[in-house]
Parts: sequence; structure tokens; C-alpha cells
Amino acid sequence: MSEQYLAGAFDATAIRSLQAVKHLGLLNVVDDLRAQGLNEHVDLPQLIVCGDQSSGKSSVLAAVSGVSFPKKDNLCTRFATEVVLRRDDALEVAQVSARITPSSTRPLSDRQALEAFVRELSSMENLPETIADAAMVMGLGAAGSAFSADILRLEVRGPQMPQLTIVDLPGLIHSENKFQTAEDVALVNALVEGYMSQERSIILAVVSAKNDYANQIVLAKARSADATGRRTLGIITKPDALHPKSTSERSFLSLARNQDIEFALGWHVVRNQDTNVTTEMDRDNVEAHFFSTSQWREIAEKDRGIHSLRDKLSQILFRQIRRELPELIREILLAKEDTANLLGRMGRSRATLSEKRTFVMEVGQAFRDLCRAACEGLYEDAFFDDLSSDNQSRRLRAAVENGNLAFAKRMLNLPVTSVIVHDSQGKLPGTFNPIMIGQLFRELSRPWFKYTREHANEVWLSARAAVVAMLETITEDYICDACMKAVIDPELESMQQAMETRLTEYMQEFRRQPITYNHYLTETVQAARYGREHHEAIQRCRELLKSRGTLTLQDVGLIVDAVVPRREPDMENIAARSLADYAEAYYRVALKRVIDEVPAHVIEPTILTALPTLLDAPTILAMSTQQIEAIGGESPTRTAIRRTLQAKLEVLDRSNLICNVLTLVRLTVLPTRDTTESPSYLLRTLRLVLIPLR
Repeated sequence: MSEQYLAGAFDATAIRSLQAVKHLGLLNVVDDLRAQGLNEHVDLPQLIVCGDQSSGKSSVLAAVSGVSFPKKDNLCTRFATEVVLRRDDALEVAQVSARITPSSTRPLSDRQALEAFVRELSSMENLPETIADAAMVMGLGAAGSAFSADILRLEVRGPQMPQLTIVDLPGLIHSENKFQTAEDVALVNALVEGYMSQERSIILAVVSAKNDYANQIVLAKARSADATGRRTLGIITKPDALHPKSTSERSFLSLARNQDIEFALGWHVVRNQDTNVTTEMDRDNVEAHFFSTSQWREIAEKDRGIHSLRDKLSQILFRQIRRELPELIREILLAKEDTANLLGRMGRSRATLSEKRTFVMEVGQAFRDLCRAACEGLYEDAFFDDLSSDNQSRRLRAAVENGNLAFAKRMLNLPVTSVIVHDSQGKLPGTFNPIMIGQLFRELSRPWFKYTREHANEVWLSARAAVVAMLETITEDYICDACMKAVIDPELESMQQAMETRLTEYMQEFRRQPITYNHYLTETVQAARYGREHHEAIQRCRELLKSRGTLTLQDVGLIVDAVVPRREPDMENIAARSLADYAEAYYRVALKRVIDEVPAHVIEPTILTALPTLLDAPTILAMSTQQIEAIGGESPTRTAIRRTLQAKLEVLDRSNLICNVLTLVRLTVLPTRDTTESPSYLLRTLRLVLIPLR
């Protein structure tokens, strides 16, 4: 492997030429976002330099960034190196800081050790030693792994330096050997593929002319990550290694013309810096002479040489930012909203018992407000917007009302079964014993006890589901679980017991002797008799018409006999029929009561009225210290998560402020000052043009 190290002098001119003056305003907006640390939460445009091992990609990075890469060692290729260029006009010369970003797969103890690695360099000359130290900390010593998923972050700060991030990735490995294991191959592949998959990254796919490009796996990976080639630029290095006019040279010339492997961004050719060339000017002169005296002069000037590459990348960066900016702003807003919601659910930091009780009070107040709205059917809160089948219980009042309607329909559709009545006669023939009404009614109403209990329990289950959903919305899952376990579930069980007790007491009334003063009873009895007699009269009239054919005035008596109810000679039948009429009539009267009163007098007071009091102030004040600790306590891990979220929210807030102006206007840089001024000055001197951002 012949990869290069970061070392030597920094040339800000290289970067300034990369970013054209007319694009500087928009580029600086994105760089300001990166300076806020937004790239840790949202993908931002960046240059990704990747290629097979020994492809010359580090030379490309050196030429593009202006940071020299000597060819002594190969440590840089063993982990990703983010070169972060930052502007600091307070400095007279460039300064470098180095730190390690641990892989997310590292255990906590390793992460702490890696995060403790911080180096401040006053000169670029000490950079190779710093990189070697970082490799040792990552465990890349002689007895350690060959590659690491950790990231070395080099931040270069200096005057007149636009902000940009360029990533140097380990070279892709074709196969394992005694120095590079299968695990190393997989790690490097995953690392490179991860960077390539970031949609806002510009892939610089570096291909060495020393090897057949068909065998260089970087091209397959670039095509896999960027199927259309929209954000991939192929770069051919070491063209001077090809024999003039050879088949290989003709093949690479065809590749450079985008005739073989096509990328939407095309291809570019650069000549790597020789080891005996020490300055950028010498390097550029050697490259210019090579391209002017070889077959490579057939390639358009815009597609060869490092200077034209910088100009090309400037255009690519600008188009990428302009295309991605609207979606980037949307992602910032969504991330800000999600982070704020997570912090809101966590509540404020709490260490003392008083702070914990205050937190529980705040949770209780939010719960009461939401619960009261759910019970009263006031669905203005966003909590009630989810109407999916799994969340029907959120709109608790509607769920209960729908359940009550289903309960009423079910009760009304219950079949009134026939009952054989024995010894129903009263003291006089043709009458019935009034006590028999109660006996017959109790038999008819036997299913009521089952169905009323089922309905009440269904309402209770809906109420519990609504309570859980409210707490999960208001606070974190572990706090919700603690609330349910410590307070709410015991209270809900008490409510359920109270509901069942009241329901049993209420339904017990229908086991006693029937009592009603509702005129609907007699009306129902009369209606039943009339209906029966009316039906019998119609049947007799039909039989009369069928037998007589036509009727005359002389047949009036026959008509009257047909219409007038027949006398029932069987006294027992008269008594049984009358008893059945009264029992069924009372059944209808009582059924209306049950349908109305079970929801109103059993379910409402024991469940819906009591539900908002589950976490009211008296309840919380009466909680034991153990209960308060269980609900309001916070582990060190949760405290660390809160700090991380707060820092993230601050980054997103600052980023949102930067983006706010871009949602309404397009920005144009005033040409009244040197374009090397700081981004903050540029933002102050932007002319606002009232044209929608395109």
C-alpha cells in the first residue's frame, strides 16, 4: 500500500479556488450549519474520497484540500479521517486539533478512553506522530486489529479558510491475507459503504491507471450506492504509468470520455504528485506538461488536471446544495420537533425528592388535562388525531358511546324465549298470580347479568388503554410503566371492583318483585293484545271471504263475528296468556331502564368521572417516598441522554435560525467586500431578494 499521510503545509488558496465567488454565499450557509455540529444529526454535503488500496486517492485529497500527504506510511488508510476545515480569522497561522469519534459498536469503557484522546497542534509537522498515537489508542498496534471503525477527526482552523469537510476513507481490500483478515475486509467495506450511502455525499471514485479498472471494486460499490451516478465523479489517477498508445491507455482514455462506465458527473483525470516534487506549483507544472505532451491532451481541459477538478467540484457542490437544501431544511425541522418532544417527555432534570415530586405533579397535570378532554369528548389536542384502529380508545368518550350503542343493540336483539308456566292461576278462574310476573321476568332477563358485566368490563379495558396511551404520549415509557405499577393499576383495579359492586347492586333490583308505575307497561300489554286480536280477526275475515266469495248486507252478522274477539273457554290459557303479556311488557320496561341506567349510573360515576382523578394533586401529595422515587427518579444513563438531547436541540435551533431566511428568499452576496470575509460577515451583508427559493 502506498497511501499518504496528512502532514506538511496547509494551502488555503486551493480551497478558495474550489468555491467560486458567486456560490460562496450559499456554500457558507451550509458550512455554518456544519460548524454548528448539524452534520452529527443530519447528513450534509461533503466530499468522500474512496478507492481501492494504492489507488492514489490520498493524492487527490491532498491536491483538492491543499493539505500535503507525504508517502512514508499507511496509517491513514486504516481508519476514516475527516479533515474538517474551519475558518478562524483570529488566528494568524493554521492550527490543528485532533480527536477520535468512537464507533457506536464500542463498549462504554472504550468509548470514554477514545473520547479522551484530544490533541492541539500548533504546526502540521507534528501531524504524523499524532496520527500514529490515535492508531495506538484505537488498538491498531502490532498485536491489534489492522483497521478500525473509529473516526479520526482533524479540524484545521485558520484565517481566510472556507469551511468544508473532506473524508479520506481506508482503501477497499480485494481479499484477505496474513496482514488483513476477513474481519478487516468486512469492516472496511461497511465503513466505505456507510459513507457512500449518505445521499448528500459527493462520491469521488478514484481509479488507478496502474490496474485494470474492471477489477477495481470501488466502481461497483459506487454504482450500488448511487445507481444513477447523479452524485459520483470518477477520477483516474496515475495516467503516466500507462505505456503511450497502448491498449490499456486507449481503454482508460475511453473511460475518461465516459464511454464505458457512465457517471452523470462524468470522469476526471489527474496526475499524482511525484515524491521528488515538494511544492504545489511544481506539481501543477509537471501535470500540465504531461497532459500537453501525451495522448491525454485529447481529453477536454475541463476534465483533466487538478485546477479544473477544483472548479468542477465547486459547481457540483453548488448544485448538490441547491438541490438538497429544501429537504435539508425539512429534516432539520422534523429533527427539532422530534428532539423537543423527547425532551418534553423526559421532563426537567431532577435530583432531590422535591424536584421529583414536582415532576410527578407536572406529569399529573398533563395527564388530567388530557384525560378530562378524552372523557368529555373534546378532541382538540394532537393526541386525538390518530384514528387508526389500534388507537380508537384514545377518543374515550366516543369509544364509550359506541360501546353503549352496541350494548343497547345487543340487549334489544336478545330473543324473548318461551317459558312453560306452571300453577300460574290466581284465586279466581281466568286470572293469574301476580307473583308469577316476577318469576317469569327473572327467567326472561337471565342473560342480562352476563351482557351488562361484559359491557362494563369492555369500557374499563378501553379506559385503561386510553390511560396508557396518554402516559406514553406525555412521558417516557419507563415512567409510564412506573406510574402504572405504583399508582394507576391499583387504582384502576379498585375502580373495576367498585364498578362491579355497583353493577351487582343495581342488577339485584331485577331479582326482586317487579315494581313500576310507568304507563308504558299497560300500553304495552294493550298493544300486545290488540296486535294478537287484530291478527286473528284478519285471518277469520280471509277465511270468510274465501268461503263466501262475495258479501252482502245480509252478511253483516258474519263480519261482526269474524272481527269481534272469540271467547276463550280455557281459563288456564286466559291466565297464561295474560301473564305472558304482563311479563313481556315489564321486560320491555325494565330493558329500557337497563340500557339507560347501566351506562349512566354504573359506568359513568365509577370509571369516566373518576378517571381524571388518578393523578390529581391530593393523590400525588399522599404518595409515599418510594412511589415518588419509582416514578420521578432518574438513572445516570437517563441524565446523560437528556444532556445529549439538549445539546442536539441547541444545534438544531441554531441551524434552524440559519435556515429560516432561506425558506422565504434567495440570497445574493454583495460584491462590496472581499469574498474571503468570514461567513458571519457574509450573512450580515446578504441582499434579500424576494424570489422563492428554487
